[in-house]
Amino acid sequence: MKLLTIAIDGPAASGKGTLAKKLAHHFGYAYVDTGAMYRALTLQAIRTNTDMHDEDALVALLQTMKLEPTVSGGIRINGIDVSNEIRTPEVNEYVSTLISIYPKVRESMVALQQQLGDRGGIIMDGRDIGSVVLPNADVKIFLIADVEARAKRRFKEYQQRGIDDSYESVLEVLKERDYADMNREADPLRQTADAIALDSTNLSIDEMFEAAIKIIDAKQKETY
Repeated sequence: MKLLTIAIDGPAASGKGTLAKKLAHHFGYAYVDTGAMYRALTLQAIRTNTDMHDEDALVALLQTMKLEPTVSGGIRINGIDVSNEIRTPEVNEYVSTLISIYPKVRESMVALQQQLGDRGGIIMDGRDIGSVVLPNADVKIFLIADVEARAKRRFKEYQQRGIDDSYESVLEVLKERDYADMNREADPLRQTADAIALDSTNLSIDEMFEAAIKIIDAKQKETY
């Protein structure tokens, strides 16, 4: 049976990563969280005091970094696992409103991501996977969910990790990220014509998983 290339796109906190990891484990596929790559650059820029408004400086910084996705969907910078450090409110503040809007940064990132996605048997999630990174993916799933439901998920995640933030703040940040993701000039978040929408607002992860399995199984039968 053909090894598929699966693209999962959607806004922040829509369940992309959780679903992608569960699917990757089920099918025995590799998993790449492209958002973690942008977060890693953001973290490194914070650590090195790189000007977040200087696109060329950010591209130069990226060229000094060896980014390695981990099996669990995390990321290493130059061999050091920073999977926890990239998921903080400070990183969230910059990643969509500044770092990921720059065309040169996105061009460099997309090239790295396409190298990872060249082979089959991979699940990649992000905001421009089906539209830009893997436009010929065998399966494209576009997750949607109400922003309030997504804010509750992100707030719960922060509480579990001991991060001090309010629900109102999380909600406001998500609204800002949605606007930035959908309105940026370079590779905005959008559902492609061949992507299948999956509304996760009122679904548990198991229900999302079962719905996605049906989509992927149907595609496998088409290509077998």
